[in-house]
Amino acid sequence: MKTLETEKVMKAFATKVVNRAINNLAKQDHIDTGTLAQNLDYKVKVYPSGALELDFTAPFYWKFQEKGVKGSSGQNSPKGKRNGYNSPFKFTSKNIPESAVLPWVKR
Repeated sequence: MKTLETEKVMKAFATKVVNRAINNLAKQDHIDTGTLAQNLDYKVKVYPSGALELDFTAPFYWKFQEKGVKGSSGQNSPKGKRNGYNSPFKFTSKNIPESAVLPWVKR
């Protein structure tokens, strides 16, 4: 089966999705080292049957960046603030490990 045109369209779509994700990170001031943005990617797989599969890949922590993280008290701040208002993620300890924050503070 000829899937070349469909594959081409899927790749163009996936490229736009990745570029928009990177632009959204930049607009929301969520780019620090650039590692997340640099590792957003996609893969198109073509099966012998002619079926195509599109997978997006990202570092494991993208979901924390996307949804935010609540403080350890679990209290929500007002909407519109840069936090984890409706996030399913929260700190489980009141003490954040220094090693997790120090490189960010230095930058």
